[in-house]
Amino acid sequence: MSRTLAVLAATTVLVGLSPGTATADGGGGRPGAPGIGDPYYPLDGNGGYDVAHYDLDVTYDPDTDVLTGVATIRAVTTQRLSAFNLDFEGMHVRSITVDGNEADWSRDAGELTVTPQDSLAQRAEFTTVVRYDGVPRTIEDDLGTSGFMHTDDGAVVAGQPDVAATWFPSTITHGTPPR
Repeated sequence: MSRTLAVLAATTVLVGLSPGTATADGGGGRPGAPGIGDPYYPLDGNGGYDVAHYDLDVTYDPDTDVLTGVATIRAVTTQRLSAFNLDFEGMHVRSITVDGNEADWSRDAGELTVTPQDSLAQRAEFTTVVRYDGVPRTIEDDLGTSGFMHTDDGAVVAGQPDVAATWFPSTITHGTPPR
């Protein structure tokens, strides 16, 4: 039997940013940084944009441990952006759109790089939708067990800093509006 979870997670509200638009300029922007430079987790988080809101629609089947999800991420660019990264571990990406248009994407370990059809202007508000599924990963490391932990009748999600990326595409951003 599947259980449907509706998760609504809000992050920092961005103040003082005006909406922008995509630019059909054949590129023109530059990719956001693949991490925010934390000395212990250098590829956690991403540069070039700030997330305003996550809307997660997930279904989890405890009999198979399969989670099926749609992550809708509203964000604002902090630079002219040709590509951006999300942190996402292991699960299968089915499709990605940016502002309703199919986007190209690639993966390298826990980094999911999204390339919109057109570069996004600085201070542009944009929406990314990622459709995905799979069995979320439990983290086993020197600190113990954390992440998405499977139980006989469901799951428990606990721990930081990498837990979110085990069950939905996410990021940590600088949180500082551009000047």
